[in-house]
Amino acid sequence: MSDRLNTARLILRPVGEADIDDLVAFAGDADVALMTARIPHPYTRRDGEHAVRSFQQGDQQGTGVTFAIERGDDHQFMGVVGLELPSDQSVGILGYWLGKPFWGCGYMTEAAARVVEHCFETLNLDAVRATALSENQASINVQEKIGFGFKKIISEPRPARGDTQEVPLREITRQEWHYAHRS
Repeated sequence: MSDRLNTARLILRPVGEADIDDLVAFAGDADVALMTARIPHPYTRRDGEHAVRSFQQGDQQGTGVTFAIERGDDHQFMGVVGLELPSDQSVGILGYWLGKPFWGCGYMTEAAARVVEHCFETLNLDAVRATALSENQASINVQEKIGFGFKKIISEPRPARGDTQEVPLREITRQEWHYAHRS
């Protein structure tokens, strides 16, 4: 099960059934969904229920950790940040999305940085990778602010769109993270 993580402004906690209505409302926004590989559009309640079950199953089976992003001052659900853990569990794949009303406030950089820290400090991963559509500059900015470096262009499946797309792959290693965040 995902641990609960805190930042200056956020609570990162397991995604639960109580989040389904907000999850559907925010992930169902075309501007959010179409910048992801896995969120279908339109996004239905059934999709939200399936997502919550999938997140919980990944947490239980050790194939992923997924967090609801909640604003600390009013406990508003804002989005999701998570990590796929391949079978060797040395390199995680970071994924995230944020509801449109919360864009441009630095929330995702704060949440993703905390999850990456968790990857290296608690999960003992060697590296974390992430992709983003080339046109999704906000997502690329999040990755670069955290310290992810460009590695190569890969062809990534987009199950929600039924195709694949060439995307830049970025990565940060444990050594790079510690070097950038040493006190």
